[in-house]
Amino acid sequence: MQGVGSRQTKTDCTSAPSYFLNKLINFLGIGFSLYIIAALSQRFSEDPIIKHTVKCKYCRKRISEKVSPPPPPVVLSFSAG
Repeated sequence: MQGVGSRQTKTDCTSAPSYFLNKLINFLGIGFSLYIIAALSQRFSEDPIIKHTVKCKYCRKRISEKVSPPPPPVVLSFSAG
């Protein structure tokens, strides 16, 4: 008579990749769905949910694309005289 443990172990080992793949597809599907809902909501409203950013060429931080970058830093040179 076979024990329950031997069948359970065989089933667990073969279903582990499919379980992981199932969880991964669910995670990506939910993430994509939420992104689409946010994008549609943003299209029909005035307030943006997804704020697009650009990298400032002076300070290298991420800033809103609607904000103009700060002026370039001023370099002062002193002459002896």
